[in-house]
Amino acid sequence: MDYTQELLALFRQHLLDQSVSPNTLKNYLSDLRVFINFVTSQFHPLSRENLSTITLPDVTAKYQQYLSAVNPSATVKRRLSSLRHFTEFCAQTGLISPPAPASAVSPAPSPFTPNITPPPSIQPEPPPPPPAPVPPPEVQPLPESPSSPSANFNLIKLLPEVFPGPAPKISSPIPPVFVYVILMLIFILSFFATYFLLQ
Repeated sequence: MDYTQELLALFRQHLLDQSVSPNTLKNYLSDLRVFINFVTSQFHPLSRENLSTITLPDVTAKYQQYLSAVNPSATVKRRLSSLRHFTEFCAQTGLISPPAPASAVSPAPSPFTPNITPPPSIQPEPPPPPPAPVPPPEVQPLPESPSSPSANFNLIKLLPEVFPGPAPKISSPIPPVFVYVILMLIFILSFFATYFLLQ
Protein backbone atom coordinates (compact mmCIF):
# COMPACT_ATOMS: atom_id res chain seq x y z
CA MET A 1 0.00 0.00 0.00
CA ASP A 2 1.18 3.50 -0.81
CA TYR A 3 2.32 5.44 2.28
CA THR A 4 -0.10 8.30 1.65
CA GLN A 5 -2.97 5.81 1.41
CA GLU A 6 -1.80 4.31 4.68
CA LEU A 7 -1.90 7.77 6.26
CA LEU A 8 -5.43 8.35 4.99
CA ALA A 9 -6.57 4.98 6.38
CA LEU A 10 -5.04 5.67 9.80
CA PHE A 11 -6.54 9.14 9.95
CA ARG A 12 -9.95 7.81 8.86
CA GLN A 13 -9.96 5.25 11.64
CA HIS A 14 -8.98 7.95 14.13
CA LEU A 15 -11.96 10.05 13.06
CA LEU A 16 -14.33 7.09 13.29
CA ASP A 17 -13.09 6.43 16.82
CA GLN A 18 -14.08 10.00 17.68
CA SER A 19 -17.60 9.38 16.29
CA VAL A 20 -17.55 12.29 13.89
CA SER A 21 -20.44 12.81 11.51
CA PRO A 22 -20.22 11.40 7.95
CA ASN A 23 -20.05 14.90 6.50
CA THR A 24 -17.18 15.87 8.86
CA LEU A 25 -15.36 12.62 7.98
CA LYS A 26 -15.73 13.36 4.29
CA ASN A 27 -14.42 16.94 4.64
CA TYR A 28 -11.40 15.91 6.75
CA LEU A 29 -10.31 13.21 4.28
CA SER A 30 -10.90 15.51 1.29
CA ASP A 31 -8.85 18.30 2.89
CA LEU A 32 -6.03 15.87 3.71
CA ARG A 33 -5.89 14.65 0.09
CA VAL A 34 -5.58 18.28 -1.10
CA PHE A 35 -2.65 18.83 1.28
CA ILE A 36 -0.88 15.59 0.28
CA ASN A 37 -1.19 16.50 -3.41
CA PHE A 38 0.19 20.00 -2.71
CA VAL A 39 3.23 18.70 -0.81
CA THR A 40 3.92 16.05 -3.46
CA SER A 41 3.77 18.58 -6.32
CA GLN A 42 5.58 21.46 -4.60
CA PHE A 43 8.14 19.61 -2.43
CA HIS A 44 8.39 15.78 -2.43
CA PRO A 45 6.19 12.70 -1.94
CA LEU A 46 5.49 11.99 1.70
CA SER A 47 7.26 9.09 3.40
CA ARG A 48 8.03 7.93 6.91
CA GLU A 49 11.39 9.71 6.75
CA ASN A 50 10.12 13.15 5.69
CA LEU A 51 6.64 13.23 7.21
CA SER A 52 7.79 15.72 9.84
CA THR A 53 8.26 18.33 7.09
CA ILE A 54 4.51 18.99 7.18
CA THR A 55 5.10 21.06 10.33
CA LEU A 56 7.73 23.32 8.77
CA PRO A 57 6.65 26.98 8.68
CA ASP A 58 7.74 27.28 5.05
CA VAL A 59 5.45 24.42 4.01
CA THR A 60 2.41 25.66 5.93
CA ALA A 61 2.90 29.25 4.75
CA LYS A 62 3.05 28.26 1.08
CA TYR A 63 0.08 25.95 1.53
CA GLN A 64 -1.96 28.83 2.99
CA GLN A 65 -0.98 31.04 0.05
CA TYR A 66 -2.03 28.30 -2.36
CA LEU A 67 -5.41 27.87 -0.66
CA SER A 68 -6.08 31.61 -0.55
CA ALA A 69 -5.45 31.92 -4.28
CA VAL A 70 -8.03 29.31 -5.36
CA ASN A 71 -10.56 29.04 -2.49
CA PRO A 72 -12.94 31.29 -0.57
CA SER A 73 -12.05 32.34 2.97
CA ALA A 74 -14.36 29.80 4.65
CA THR A 75 -12.80 26.91 2.71
CA VAL A 76 -9.28 28.12 3.55
CA LYS A 77 -10.08 28.20 7.28
CA ARG A 78 -11.65 24.71 7.17
CA ARG A 79 -8.71 23.10 5.33
CA LEU A 80 -6.15 24.74 7.63
CA SER A 81 -8.15 23.42 10.61
CA SER A 82 -8.12 19.91 9.06
CA LEU A 83 -4.33 20.15 8.64
CA ARG A 84 -3.88 21.10 12.31
CA HIS A 85 -6.06 18.19 13.36
CA PHE A 86 -4.03 15.79 11.18
CA THR A 87 -0.74 17.14 12.58
CA GLU A 88 -1.97 16.61 16.15
CA PHE A 89 -2.97 13.05 15.23
CA CYS A 90 0.50 12.33 13.81
CA ALA A 91 2.16 13.71 16.95
CA GLN A 92 -0.10 11.70 19.28
CA THR A 93 0.51 8.43 17.41
CA GLY A 94 4.27 8.98 17.18
CA LEU A 95 4.37 9.38 13.39
CA ILE A 96 6.17 12.71 13.89
CA SER A 97 7.92 14.27 16.84
CA PRO A 98 5.79 16.74 18.75
CA PRO A 99 6.77 20.33 18.06
CA ALA A 100 9.10 21.86 20.62
CA PRO A 101 7.51 24.45 22.90
CA ALA A 102 8.33 28.03 22.15
CA SER A 103 10.16 28.46 25.48
CA ALA A 104 12.62 25.66 24.58
CA VAL A 105 13.81 27.43 21.47
CA SER A 106 16.63 29.81 22.38
CA PRO A 107 16.69 33.02 20.38
CA ALA A 108 19.45 33.48 17.87
CA PRO A 109 22.30 35.60 19.18
CA SER A 110 22.44 39.12 17.90
CA PRO A 111 25.28 39.76 15.41
CA PHE A 112 26.49 42.59 17.56
CA THR A 113 25.45 44.39 20.64
CA PRO A 114 25.76 48.13 20.28
CA ASN A 115 27.68 49.75 23.06
CA ILE A 116 25.32 52.52 23.96
CA THR A 117 26.68 54.77 26.66
CA PRO A 118 23.99 56.77 28.36
CA PRO A 119 24.53 60.50 28.10
CA PRO A 120 25.93 62.15 31.19
CA SER A 121 23.36 63.57 33.46
CA ILE A 122 23.24 67.33 33.41
CA GLN A 123 23.23 68.81 36.88
CA PRO A 124 21.40 72.12 37.20
CA GLU A 125 23.62 75.07 37.96
CA PRO A 126 23.22 76.48 41.49
CA PRO A 127 21.48 79.83 41.64
CA PRO A 128 23.77 82.86 42.07
CA PRO A 129 24.07 84.21 45.62
CA PRO A 130 21.83 87.15 46.43
CA PRO A 131 23.52 90.56 46.21
CA ALA A 132 24.81 92.03 49.43
CA PRO A 133 22.49 94.66 50.91
CA VAL A 134 23.60 98.20 50.14
CA PRO A 135 23.55 100.39 53.27
CA PRO A 136 21.47 103.53 52.90
CA PRO A 137 23.49 106.70 52.30
CA GLU A 138 24.29 108.65 55.41
CA VAL A 139 22.18 111.78 55.58
CA GLN A 140 24.28 114.78 56.44
CA PRO A 141 22.49 117.45 58.52
CA LEU A 142 21.74 120.58 56.56
CA PRO A 143 23.52 123.72 57.67
CA GLU A 144 21.34 125.97 59.69
CA SER A 145 19.99 128.93 57.81
CA PRO A 146 20.48 132.37 59.32
CA SER A 147 16.70 132.66 59.76
CA SER A 148 16.35 129.56 61.96
CA PRO A 149 15.69 130.12 65.68
CA SER A 150 18.92 128.45 66.71
CA ALA A 151 20.88 130.64 64.30
CA ASN A 152 19.20 133.75 65.67
CA PHE A 153 19.97 132.58 69.17
CA ASN A 154 23.63 132.08 68.27
CA LEU A 155 23.70 135.46 66.55
CA ILE A 156 22.27 137.11 69.66
CA LYS A 157 24.94 135.38 71.74
CA LEU A 158 27.66 136.67 69.43
CA LEU A 159 26.44 140.29 69.45
CA PRO A 160 27.97 141.19 72.86
CA GLU A 161 31.30 139.83 71.63
CA VAL A 162 31.22 141.88 68.42
CA PHE A 163 29.76 145.02 69.98
CA PRO A 164 30.84 145.23 73.62
CA GLY A 165 28.99 147.59 75.85
CA PRO A 166 25.30 148.60 75.87
CA ALA A 167 23.45 148.39 72.59
CA PRO A 168 23.03 151.81 70.97
CA LYS A 169 19.54 153.23 70.76
CA ILE A 170 18.35 153.84 67.21
CA SER A 171 16.36 157.06 67.09
CA SER A 172 13.63 157.51 64.46
CA PRO A 173 14.37 160.40 62.04
CA ILE A 174 10.64 161.46 62.12
CA PRO A 175 9.18 162.74 65.42
CA PRO A 176 6.09 160.89 66.64
CA VAL A 177 3.93 164.03 66.40
CA PHE A 178 4.42 164.25 62.66
CA VAL A 179 3.54 160.60 62.27
CA TYR A 180 0.30 161.20 64.16
CA VAL A 181 -0.61 164.19 62.00
CA ILE A 182 0.08 162.31 58.80
CA LEU A 183 -2.15 159.42 59.88
CA MET A 184 -4.99 161.83 60.73
CA LEU A 185 -4.73 163.51 57.33
CA ILE A 186 -4.85 160.16 55.56
CA PHE A 187 -7.95 159.20 57.54
CA ILE A 188 -9.75 162.50 56.78
CA LEU A 189 -8.91 162.35 53.08
CA SER A 190 -10.15 158.79 52.79
CA PHE A 191 -13.36 159.77 54.59
CA PHE A 192 -14.11 162.66 52.19
CA ALA A 193 -13.16 160.57 49.18
CA THR A 194 -15.61 157.91 50.24
CA TYR A 195 -18.32 160.52 50.85
CA PHE A 196 -17.96 162.10 47.40
CA LEU A 197 -17.91 158.71 45.74
CA LEU A 198 -21.18 157.77 47.35
CA GLN A 199 -22.96 161.01 46.22
